[in-house]
Amino acid sequence: MEINIKAMQFDLLENRFTLLAQGKGTLEGSTLIYRELADPAVRNEITFSDEGIILKRIADIRSTTVLKQGGRASASVRSPYGDMVLETELVGCRKDRGRWEAEYKIYSGPQLVTHQKFVWELSDIFD
Repeated sequence: MEINIKAMQFDLLENRFTLLAQGKGTLEGSTLIYRELADPAVRNEITFSDEGIILKRIADIRSTTVLKQGGRASASVRSPYGDMVLETELVGCRKDRGRWEAEYKIYSGPQLVTHQKFVWELSDIFD
């Protein structure tokens, strides 16, 4: 189903905001699909489930971030330079009718690499 989406990223370590997407997207069950404003060739797939969230970024450099409720999981990054696996921690999430949120941290060993919050505002879902 085609929807309107506004995707926002808040970097909580750097205190920085990025508008990732604004416009048309697709909602297929519990998976949200959209393309980035800065590079429309980049496809994002966000899937919410009872177990957690999976964030996929499909581009030249691909990433899959798995976020589990009540535990740690992993993020993998594949690039022409090699693959990398990091540890993830879901801080909090919510999925309401017109707004999805995910806050998480990524670690490389014991070191915190990033702490982010994503917000997806969805409209025209039930028209």
